[in-house]
Amino acid sequence: MAMPINVTSTSNNMDTLSRNELIGFINDSLQLSYTKVEQMCTGAAYCQMIHILWPGKMPLKKVKFNAKLEHAYIDNWKVLQDCFKRLHIEKDIPIQKTSKGSFPRQL
Repeated sequence: MAMPINVTSTSNNMDTLSRNELIGFINDSLQLSYTKVEQMCTGAAYCQMIHILWPGKMPLKKVKFNAKLEHAYIDNWKVLQDCFKRLHIEKDIPIQKTSKGSFPRQL
């Protein structure tokens, strides 16, 4: 019989756990292979998730899935934010910060 292991929760391992859970969820849901949250800075994965949750509400034709430059990332985040407004989701996205791969805790 396996013995239970004591686990201590700290802000460091909770942050890492949350990031790992997010990456795992996104990878499983969208069949991706991200290894870091920062890889989601293009905004495309978030747009795909909204498309799954609200089919037909996200204009996927406007999403730049192969974006490599920050200005293209910003365009994707603006598409997401516009969709949020249409869906009456009151969440302001810090586009400049997020498009640089700097993810705020509240995102």
